[in-house]
Amino acid sequence: MTRLPILFCSFLVLFSLFAGVSAGEETISISVNPGWMDWEGRDCETVTDENGTWEDCEYYEVYQTNITDNGWKMDVALGENFTFAFIAANLENGTEYAFSYEIIHLAYQNAVANASHQFFANNTGEYVYNLTGQFIPDDIYLNNCTTLRASVSFIKNPNAVNGTREELAKFSTNMFSPSGRSMNPLCQPSYLSNNGGGLLGIFGLCLSPILFLFTVSKMFSLFFQPSDTEVADNTSRIEVVTNSNTRVLFWLIMMFVSVIMFFMSMIVMW
Repeated sequence: MTRLPILFCSFLVLFSLFAGVSAGEETISISVNPGWMDWEGRDCETVTDENGTWEDCEYYEVYQTNITDNGWKMDVALGENFTFAFIAANLENGTEYAFSYEIIHLAYQNAVANASHQFFANNTGEYVYNLTGQFIPDDIYLNNCTTLRASVSFIKNPNAVNGTREELAKFSTNMFSPSGRSMNPLCQPSYLSNNGGGLLGIFGLCLSPILFLFTVSKMFSLFFQPSDTEVADNTSRIEVVTNSNTRVLFWLIMMFVSVIMFFMSMIVMW
């Protein structure tokens, strides 16, 4: 009979040790909204020919939201809200976890948007949490041509100093710009200069009105050229007319250039 209390106490000790541990490893699901369009291979067949063995698939463009590996995409416009949804299961009771996302401005190497959520698991079968954000537009710092990189992560024991910190998931995008505008040729000069198009647009907006007014003044001055009687004796009328027409054509072209420069600068700034 004396063994029963001992067995009962042993059972309580074992139960207390295992009560704080989940039945299996943590599982994490991360998604982003809005998602992105991507190509997915379906109906694949194994083909063998003179080039070797390979898979022949039918590719379809599908809408993706789940983040499962590096290279996922963000298709978000300036001023548009986005949401990262985290779903975790099999969490260890009493253990601290952290969800987070961060979007980096590659030229300046700092965050344009980030958020995190830390919590302690407490007998939770499934833990769901959403982190939201927005691309707040700025003509110089953050615009349609700005190059960004986003990453999401799920950390176990994020504040641990004894070596128990564990990165359960971390996925990053490739370089991107808001709503994929970096593919626009107008963005390429600003991308190479690492200023996101802002300085180039400001320079064009300042220079084009000055150039336009200067060309207008030149065109206006052509109407007040000396008359034929005021031309030097050694200058023929044909030479005067030819020179005048050449200058008119030149300044007319410069006027059109200034107008085009103005609208191109507006597009880059937009």
